[in-house]
Amino acid sequence: MLALFFMDVSGGLFALGGVALAAAFSEMRAWREARERRTSSIYELRRTTYALAQRQVEDVAAAIAKWTNESAPADDAWTALTVALATKNEVSLIAGSPDVGQAMSTVLRVFRDALLAGTPALPKPSEERRALLEAFRRDLGLPN
Repeated sequence: MLALFFMDVSGGLFALGGVALAAAFSEMRAWREARERRTSSIYELRRTTYALAQRQVEDVAAAIAKWTNESAPADDAWTALTVALATKNEVSLIAGSPDVGQAMSTVLRVFRDALLAGTPALPKPSEERRALLEAFRRDLGLPN
């Protein structure tokens, strides 16, 4: 009879241990899924911000090209550059590496220097733009 009592107690403890183990595994799965959602959200934010940054760099280049052809005032180029610099700050905040923000700064600096010179001359920062695109792709984990 005492043996049956200990078997019932040990069976109950075994069942309780199984419930606790199932709860622990459930918590671990929930934590892993939440981490994956955060990672996916950050990746999506980086991807959209980098695409926006690339478009704004193109807008700056177009505004400076119009300025060099004297079909638009330099104010338009300065406005486009200001918007791109604001996006560069966002890029620097969300980038996985400081190289990404630095690459965008380098491209925008070339355009800024051209505007500060005051003479309508079209800069061609093709190497800097290539480095910016590579930095974006590297930070997103895409092949170059």
